[in-house]
Amino acid sequence: MKKNIVLKIAYAGQYFFGSQKQRDFYTVQGELERRLSGFLGEKIQTTFASRTDRGVHAVGNYASFSTESNIPAEKIYRLNRSLKHIRIRKVFTSSDDFSARHSARGKIYMYQIYTKKAKNPFIEDYFWHTGVTPDTELIKNSMEQFIGEHDFQAFSKKRDERENTVRTIYSIKMVTGSNTIRFFIRGNSFLYNQIRFMLYSLNEIGRRRLPPDYISYMLKNGSDSNRRLTGKALPGGLFLVNVFYNEPLNFIREEKNEQQDFSA
Repeated sequence: MKKNIVLKIAYAGQYFFGSQKQRDFYTVQGELERRLSGFLGEKIQTTFASRTDRGVHAVGNYASFSTESNIPAEKIYRLNRSLKHIRIRKVFTSSDDFSARHSARGKIYMYQIYTKKAKNPFIEDYFWHTGVTPDTELIKNSMEQFIGEHDFQAFSKKRDERENTVRTIYSIKMVTGSNTIRFFIRGNSFLYNQIRFMLYSLNEIGRRRLPPDYISYMLKNGSDSNRRLTGKALPGGLFLVNVFYNEPLNFIREEKNEQQDFSA
């Protein structure tokens, strides 16, 4: 009997050529499907909630798939014994029409900046090391310009000219620590590279290399192809924290002593 299964997964992005399956490249989706297919004894094709670029991490991405295997869903958790750089955090079952991607109603990302001048080799894969402490008050006052529904064309790289570039940002929170700045951004969905462009502009404002009203100007005038940001934040600082669904998932099992998700 066919059943739909949903996995909440975490992974360290520096070890993969992105999450999306690609021929001849080691990817999160490709590796997960390979392991699931071997374990369940049939070819498994997954749908991911979000595609992440090479170097981008996930604390809570979701993958859905259907299977006719008689192996109980909770036993899929055993794959954690052999998976490298990927962790199955929770296992669910879902309705037949559920899709990890198309059923998503919102996502939250975290971005980390390391401001100390001296590099730290033990965290460099998980932060954007700027080596400069920006004016966080300038950033705080400027980031509110992103809140609401806007055309984010100027803060993205369009994969398809027909793509709708209007997105809604529900909230942005900044948390400062010892030589670190963390941003939590929640929205309905995000364009390709959108958050990395957003964080680049905020960092430039905090370093007084862009004016505080730059974000509003770009949101209003970004449809002009001559107006584009010249840089973007590095991928290592970006984490997909969680994906939100209106449809309840049927919880099966979670990792013992699982740490709570990052929260905003």
